[in-house]
Amino acid sequence: AAVSHLRRSGVAAASHPRRRRAAAAMGRKKSAKAPQRWWASLDEEDPITLEPISDLAEPPFKLDGSYFDARTLADYLCDSGRLENPCTRRELTRDDCRALDAHLG
Repeated sequence: AAVSHLRRSGVAAASHPRRRRAAAAMGRKKSAKAPQRWWASLDEEDPITLEPISDLAEPPFKLDGSYFDARTLADYLCDSGRLENPCTRRELTRDDCRALDAHLG
């Protein structure tokens, strides 16, 4: 049920309006005051992609003490059909899924 919620919410759908808006926003001129990239000083890797968290363009999502690329985590959850933390295999709660969805918002 939670996977279908993620799919309905636009996490996995490339043509979803949120993704289209995000893509359109990337082409807009950036404001004079750029947001702080607090994660740039993190010395961790995404557990799925093994890419440095500090290289992410967007803030990472924290789950059970680990930082993830939020989009990659959502894609992993939808593609695998397993609603569990990829590191610990702890089953995700509905609140975890809602938090991820809100983070991607």
